[in-house]
Amino acid sequence: MYLLKDVTLPRFMNFKETSELRVFVGAYKGKSAACVFVRSKVGSESKVTLIRTKNRVAPVKPLSIPRLELMACCIGARLVHSVIRALSVTSIKVTLWSDSTVALLWIKEFGEWSVFVENRVKEITELKGRSFISECP
Repeated sequence: MYLLKDVTLPRFMNFKETSELRVFVGAYKGKSAACVFVRSKVGSESKVTLIRTKNRVAPVKPLSIPRLELMACCIGARLVHSVIRALSVTSIKVTLWSDSTVALLWIKEFGEWSVFVENRVKEITELKGRSFISECP
């Protein structure tokens, strides 16, 4: 343990007009997770820094993978909202990336979904809107 005091982790966080927050979300086997990165252009190169992560174990009642993915999107929206508030950054581009086409459909399309889906979609859209979410290539 005495060696840990000598460990340093450099963090580069430079918020300019060209900075962006990138949120990656996903779910797997009963777990949902999200992580927020800041991407800043410095000269001709880009620097990417991990800012914050959050994960959650699914409830005791089993959920389908699309619902877990939707929960991950909700975690990501909450996470980026808290990062923006904590850093007092107001005008920064935010993109949330998910590989779940079903969760993205629920968020981007208007429809009559189950109460579970409607509540999470409502929270996501109240926090960040519908347009900031994209599908991972």
